[in-house]
Amino acid sequence: MKILILLNSLILSFAFSVFAQIGNLPVGMGMPQYSGLPVKVNPNAGRAAYEELQKRLAILQGPEGKNYFCVIEGVTNCIWDISGISGRVLEVTDDGILLNRFSQNNVLLTNYSKVVVDNQHINCFAKNVGVYSYQSVSGGISTIPKYDCGKPVLPSQEFLEQAINLVRTAIATNPFAIRNQSIVEKQEKAKQKARDENYKAQANAIHVLEPEATNGDASAQCELGMHYLNGQGCETNQEQGIYWLQKAAAQGDLRASKKLEQLKERN
Repeated sequence: MKILILLNSLILSFAFSVFAQIGNLPVGMGMPQYSGLPVKVNPNAGRAAYEELQKRLAILQGPEGKNYFCVIEGVTNCIWDISGISGRVLEVTDDGILLNRFSQNNVLLTNYSKVVVDNQHINCFAKNVGVYSYQSVSGGISTIPKYDCGKPVLPSQEFLEQAINLVRTAIATNPFAIRNQSIVEKQEKAKQKARDENYKAQANAIHVLEPEATNGDASAQCELGMHYLNGQGCETNQEQGIYWLQKAAAQGDLRASKKLEQLKERN
C-alpha cells in the first residue's frame, strides 16, 4: 500500500468546504493574474444561488477570506473558480494520484496534500489542467484528464477586493435578488403612498379644524392642538399645540387637560 505526502498544496475538505491553516506565505506570491469568477453557481438557480453567494461574500469579507485562494499553473484562483472532484484512490504514483471517479473517466490528481492510501475515497477542489498519459496494466497507453489542486497562496488585497466585488455583482444580478428587490420596492412605494395619503387627509383636517377652533369650539381646539403636537398633516409645533390645548382645557375639555398634565410631567 503506497502513501503519498504532497507538501505546500491546497488543503480543502469537500464536505466542509474550508481550507486548513495556510501559514505565513508571502502575500500574492508575486502572481499578477487572477482567474476571474468566484461565483460558479447557476445564475438562474434563484434563491439557492443567492444564499450561496451571500455565504461566499461573508467568507471573503471575514478573517479567513484570504485562505480561499490557490495558485494553479501560475494563476491565482479563488476556490470557487475550480471544480469539486471525488473518487477512489487506485494508485499513488510519482506523478500524482490515480483516481477512479466511478461512472466517469479515471483522472490524475496532483498537489493533493493529505496522506492517502489505495482504495481510499477522497473529496477535494481541483482544476482540469490537461491530460496525463500512462502505461496501463495491459501494456497499452491510457490518456486521462489531469486535475491540479493547486498550491495555497495569500492573495494581494487587490485580488481579494476583486473577488468580493465579483460576488457582490453576482448577488445584485441574481434573479431572486432582483425579484426580491422588486417586491421590496413595491412594498415601500405602497407604504409611501399610504403615508402621503394619510398626510394629505390630516392636512385637510387641519384646514377644517382651524376656523372651528378660532370660533371657540373646544373639541376642535383640542384636535388642532393634537395635530400640531404630533405633526399630523403639518410640521410638529409644540408651542402651537400647547396653545390650542390650553384653549380647549380652559373650556373644560378633559382630553386637553389630561394631555397638558402629561406634558407637564415629562418636563
